[in-house]
Amino acid sequence: PNNKLEVQISSDCEETYETVLTIDNTNHIPSPNLATRVILLDDYDGKAINIRFAATWASGDYFLDLDNIN
Repeated sequence: PNNKLEVQISSDCEETYETVLTIDNTNHIPSPNLATRVILLDDYDGKAINIRFAATWASGDYFLDLDNIN
């Protein structure tokens, strides 16, 4: 497995989670600049949801920086 970050959403009180974004070696561009990712939540309008960030470290140097989550 590779290093990756998954953003997951649950709308059933954390019984199950759906992965809505995966950042891994196929779509990550190393840079000292911050990147903005947008996740549309239209499908969850009117629902109570839980969001989790699941990071997987496989090998090598791996730095994870989450900032300004709105």
